[in-house]
Order: sequence, then C-alpha cells, then structure tokens
Amino acid sequence: MRLYHFSAGEIADDEHPDLDLEIDPKLAWALRHPEYFPLDVNRADYTQILRVPGIGIKSAQRIVIARRHCRLTAQNLARMGVVMKRARYFLSCRDTGLLSIQEAGPQYIRDALCGKRKFPRRPYQLSLFV
Repeated sequence: MRLYHFSAGEIADDEHPDLDLEIDPKLAWALRHPEYFPLDVNRADYTQILRVPGIGIKSAQRIVIARRHCRLTAQNLARMGVVMKRARYFLSCRDTGLLSIQEAGPQYIRDALCGKRKFPRRPYQLSLFV
C-alpha cells in the first residue's frame, strides 16, 4: 500500500470489507473505480500511473522519464515492462484502440483477466472474522 500510494480505506471500505481472493487489491480497486480511467499515459502524474493494474514502480518511473522525449505508444509501454494484458483496459495512448473500462464494464474486464472463479463462494463457508 505504501509503495503504490493507497490508503487502507481505499483498499477495504465499508462496502467491500474483505479482499477478493481471485484478484490482487490493485485490480480490485481499479474495477471498483472506473471513473478514474482510462488514464492518458502521456499526461498523468506518477501517482496516477502507479494505480493502473499491470504497471509497477519501475515501469511507472520509466514512463515518466520516457515521455519527456516522445509520445508513448502501447508498444513502447510493453517494452518498458508494462503488463499490457492488464493495463490496456485502463490506459489511453496513441495506439491502444482497445476496449476501455468505460466501454467494456468492470465485470467484462474481470472475466477477461480472471476467467472462471477458482474459489466458488459457498453458503456454508465460515468467516474468520465475525
């Protein structure tokens, strides 16, 4: 949370008190907040870029440095280490041209990235915290 500039209240709130077992917390936050996306990778600041699923700390630093010299494309991002399978739904740049989270919707993106649930919810499953 500290490295990606998230607070505890953003990851787990009253509406979503538990972490999702199928996806990482950064992707879960992005799917719950589609209003922040798609993010223009050529204009966004460092902390906004860090919140994009598929972009780590090193890739975000590389993006900020590289965009001083030229406008970035999806191919540039892939060469920098961005996981385009995840990030493409949350970014806009010169040649993405793919579905964004606004067009596809959070459930479609979740299904595309995760497939079927590995851990189906069972009504008889007990919670550790009551």
